[in-house]
This record gives sequence, C-alpha cells and structure tokens, in this order.
Amino acid sequence: MLSNVDSNKEKYHSLFFKLLNLVPIAGLIYSLGVTSLWIYFDRLGRLDVFHAALEGEKSFDIITASLFISLFLFLLIFYTPSLLMVVCFNNKFYKKDGFPETIEYSIKAVFITSLLTLAIFLTGTYFFSLDPTRTEMLLSFIAIIVINLTSLYLSKRKEIKQNRISLMRKLKAYFLITPISITIISLAPITALALFIPLLKINNETSPLSFMSVVMISVVVIMFSQIPATIFLRDDKKTSSFKRECLAIGFALLLLIPISFVIKPIPIIIIDITMKLAGLTDYREHNYFIKSGDYSEKIFNNPVWQKEADKSENKYTIKGITFFAYKNVSLVCPLGIEKTYKEARKFSIFDPSFDTDILKELERKMQSCFVFDKNKIIQWNDMS
Repeated sequence: MLSNVDSNKEKYHSLFFKLLNLVPIAGLIYSLGVTSLWIYFDRLGRLDVFHAALEGEKSFDIITASLFISLFLFLLIFYTPSLLMVVCFNNKFYKKDGFPETIEYSIKAVFITSLLTLAIFLTGTYFFSLDPTRTEMLLSFIAIIVINLTSLYLSKRKEIKQNRISLMRKLKAYFLITPISITIISLAPITALALFIPLLKINNETSPLSFMSVVMISVVVIMFSQIPATIFLRDDKKTSSFKRECLAIGFALLLLIPISFVIKPIPIIIIDITMKLAGLTDYREHNYFIKSGDYSEKIFNNPVWQKEADKSENKYTIKGITFFAYKNVSLVCPLGIEKTYKEARKFSIFDPSFDTDILKELERKMQSCFVFDKNKIIQWNDMS
C-alpha cells in the first residue's frame, strides 16, 4: 500500500504529464525562439533583421534549447546560496539525533551572515579603501565563523546541553559543520555580485549614490537568492518533497521578473548567453570577401568600414563583426560596435536617462550594420 507521500508524488507526476500533453510542444519551442530573437533585435534597434530571420522559418529549436541552457546556467549562478542551503541542510545529518531545530536557525543565520559579510567588504572598500586581498578575505572568513559559533551557542545552548549524543558529535554538529556551512553559503552571493556590480554606472566610487547602488544590488541578490531554499526547507509534513521542489523552482523563475526591474541587465545577459550558445553571434574580428556584382562597393564607402578592394577580380574585403548569423541571414557590423554593445549592458538605479541614452547610442551605431545573404559572402580570419 502506498504511503501518503508516495500517493501525493504519483498524483502530482500524473497531473504534470497531463498538463504537458495539453501543451503544443512545437508551438512552444517556436514561440520561445521567436521571443528570444525579438528581445535581441529590439534592443539593437534592428527589427528588420528579426523579420528577415522569420521569413519561411518554422522551427527555432536550437535557439530554444540554448535559452533553456542559458536560463539554467543563470539560475545556477544566481541561486547558488539556495542550492548550497538545500544540500547542506536537507540531509540525514540534520534530520536525526535531535538536530532538526538547527535548520530554522541556519536559514536565518545564512541571511544575517550574508549581510554581515557584505557590510565587512563594503566598509573596507568604501571607507578604508582596502582591496579584498586573500589575507583580508581569510581573516573575514575566520571572523564570521567565530561570530557564528558564538551566536549558535548563545541561541541553542539549552538544546546543546539537553542533547544526549556524544561530545564529539556535538562538537562536529554544532561547532564545526553548521558554522562552516553557514559561512560558506554566506559568501556564495559574491559570484552573482561579481557579475552585476561591474555593470553599474559608477561615476565616483566614493559618492553616496554609488555606495547606495552597490548596497541595493547586494541586498537584492542576498535576499532573493535565498528564497527558493527557504520555501523548500520549510518543515511542512503535509507537503510532499515534489510539491516543495516545484514551488521552489517556480518561485526561482518568477522572482527573476521583479529582480529584473532593479538589476536591469538580467534578461540581456540570458539572451546574450542564448545567442552565444546557439552559435548565432560572434564578436570577434573577421574578414569578409564580397563580389562587387552581389553588393556594390559603394555601400561600404562610409568611414566606419575598413575596406580593401581587388579590382582585378571584382572583389573587395571588409573587416567586421558578425552580430547575427542564422540560416541565410547574416548581420555584419563595423569594428568597434562590440564595445558600444558591451557598454550598453551597463545600467543605473538612480539615473533612468542613462539607460535610455546608452540604448539610443547603440541603436544609432547599429544602423551602419549591413544584412547579407550568408551564401554570398566568404568569412575568414587573418591569423598574421
């Protein structure tokens, strides 16, 4: 006879597959691929290329598959704290011998310790102009462990004394594994912050607005990156693990929407990874052989293009960057635009006009890019 948990799992699995059968998979793949392309080209101000790519194309399975991979990679980076919390706190060690009470403590301790770690780094960087060297990071690591040990003992000393397990197991549980786990997890948001903070518009590193921007981004990352684990680790015996997993993953995806209003480059980062994984973009410098009969040389008389003509064979060569190449469509841009594109990923929290101006500059420069029939150009690299 099936237990209640197994019965619930079977029920939810059955419901999941019934819903999956109702979804037209081919249409979903096409829609996700089209949406990814639209976001990419709308930001570039080149929706004409978007329409050219859509002509006669009924499948974008490569783009959609790359979108899922890029989304997974981004979620893995952003929600590393949640993943570590589940791995560290949702195991047999914490669920026997009277240890479950430390899970609730650990969840709260991770959040507070993360904020404490942030305060240490920001104080050292902004107020004392200290570089986060290995020695200082190691000292901070040790200091946070000591704080965790003290806090854990003060808040759980009754449980520690009343627990009848051996002294060695008490030391291992309360004074070794738990504090070190909390400290390591509290440092995990640094990975995501290293990705976002360089994209912030900071005119003066010591200015109050710059400091507030960094604080706001850091708090958002720390707070939201731990929510899925908090949902999953809730001690609710009536809720099966499968349902808690679905809720945690669902919240992880939904939380990206409000987070993107603060950390604006998130959708762009995901789309950029998608385009790169699908092999549709290549920001390296290339040479392109073009026949004068296919595309007039006069098209590239603009000074932004580097051009070399070969009159004897009615061919010429231009230097550029492939911003998009799919099927027969290839969008080639002059050298230097990739710098503008990377700069356009930056954002400002307190200056909305900055985001608008930088996108206008990108759109202006993108108008000099040219759409080729991919079969009528030869791309090669000069290795000299």
